[in-house]
Amino acid sequence: MPAFLLEYLPAIAAVLIGACAGSFLNVCIYRLPRDLSVRQPARSFCPSCRTSLPWYCNIPVVSWLLLRGRCAHCSARISIRYPVVELTTALLFLALWQRDRPDWVLALAHAVFVSLCLAAAWIDWEHLIIPDEINYTGVVLGFLAAAAAPSLFGVERIFHSLGQSAYGAFLGFGLIWLVILAGKLAFGRAQLKFDALEEWDIAQPDPENEPRLRVAGHDYCWSDMFCRPGVDRLRIRGPWFAVDGERHELGGELVVTMTGYRAGDLGGNLEGVERLEGEAEKIVIPREAMGLGDAKFMAMTGAFLGWKGVLFGIFGGSILATAVWIVCWLAGRVERSRQIPFGPYLAAAAVLWVFAGPELLRAYAGMTGGMVRELLLR
Repeated sequence: MPAFLLEYLPAIAAVLIGACAGSFLNVCIYRLPRDLSVRQPARSFCPSCRTSLPWYCNIPVVSWLLLRGRCAHCSARISIRYPVVELTTALLFLALWQRDRPDWVLALAHAVFVSLCLAAAWIDWEHLIIPDEINYTGVVLGFLAAAAAPSLFGVERIFHSLGQSAYGAFLGFGLIWLVILAGKLAFGRAQLKFDALEEWDIAQPDPENEPRLRVAGHDYCWSDMFCRPGVDRLRIRGPWFAVDGERHELGGELVVTMTGYRAGDLGGNLEGVERLEGEAEKIVIPREAMGLGDAKFMAMTGAFLGWKGVLFGIFGGSILATAVWIVCWLAGRVERSRQIPFGPYLAAAAVLWVFAGPELLRAYAGMTGGMVRELLLR
């Protein structure tokens, strides 16, 4: 083999491995939020016709381009997410290898973390959740990475790296948990009062999507309202409500939980109910400032990156989210009923830390003085 090919062989391998990893991430992104196994069926399938795909229809990036973004069996459109994720993962793996070589263990640890961030960000953007399978698996893999590559934390002893990994995980979860509690106190309920009676309904559009409350031209996601099952309550005050078309007079208020409803002596389980509807003069909607999945995600971030990565992730993610929100607001694209997923911004900041965080931290510390600089550069 020519010498110049040997020189580029590791980089080529990083790209190919990254593309294959991206293909697996697409499986996770599609299946995990739908409670489907990532192992069964073992082969990928078309989301529309459910036909298993042969290997030549599942070559990362290439197959999507050759098939022009359509299924070879039913000609249904295949989302552009598939080649985007595969190409992004391939480029990230290449960049990580260029940054971390020749420490392939460190590069592998970073590659695993970046892959988890990519899957979590895309799922949260589409479904407003970060699955526990990603977060819990990530925490365990973070501890394993700390044991295998102490250089993740700039130390030599495994004992020290494991300590920093554990401290980072607890700090990441704890800080976001405090934000959630503070947000619940400040923004725990939204009260909607109407000058005239307003029609409302609760229905589930299809089995793959969660139920939604629709009122006054806005949709409210079920997971948005019921972040704490057994605690959160949706309260509706009005003259009447109906369960699958059966109308009932409402003398006080209808209380809806994640799994059931009650109005005075009348109540039942929501399982099997296709539609609740009625008229309201006032609705009190429970809500959270953030989801618990974000706290678990930051625990995973801390397990891989330590306390500095956690602080950088939260600070950087907040800046990114605020900047995007301002741009969307100026463009008139902010929807009142849509919750802003924070996971993608936390993930982006965490990936930024992997590539340039320490350098940015040193630059920032250089602009400060005294105890702050000592703490940041320690």
